[in-house]
Amino acid sequence: MKHLFLLTVVVLAITTSCTTVEFETPQPKKGDELSEFPKNLLGIYIDDSNDTLNILKNSFNYGNEKSTTFHMAETLTPNKIILKKHEDYFVMNIRDSSVWDVIVFKQNKKNILVYYIDLGKENKKEIINKLKKITTAKEIKNDKGEIEKYIVNPTIKEFKLMIDSKIFSKVNEFKKIE
Repeated sequence: MKHLFLLTVVVLAITTSCTTVEFETPQPKKGDELSEFPKNLLGIYIDDSNDTLNILKNSFNYGNEKSTTFHMAETLTPNKIILKKHEDYFVMNIRDSSVWDVIVFKQNKKNILVYYIDLGKENKKEIINKLKKITTAKEIKNDKGEIEKYIVNPTIKEFKLMIDSKIFSKVNEFKKIE
């Protein structure tokens, strides 16, 4: 479980927020699970922090091998790391105990744009309000009574609305180098 949580943090390279949005099921519902990445996504990419993303046929690795800070390698695995397609987007579902972290990405020319529900921004309340207008969001509180996370279970239509309403915000861009 710690490994998957760390993977989520590393892959996103984002938020210091204490509050997250997690999903009850892999998204989009009833979407076809891909057993491998499409050929046009295969290759090596780099982001502004000089971290690399290497997408292989059915696995990926991310990080900076020269740094001891992090380096992750994962394989698409049913019920653990699931890749699905939704319109122009790909949806990476990463299991974290009984819930799923969802990362949305798409190809833009030769680059990959990564989107995530980032509640660490100034517009956190606006994002949560949009989310609650689209789908039911269960509030999970910590011992101090603070909201720790929201758990959602959107329909296909609600998931599409979440993307179209920009609840998922761009958090990273990888430029293809090979």
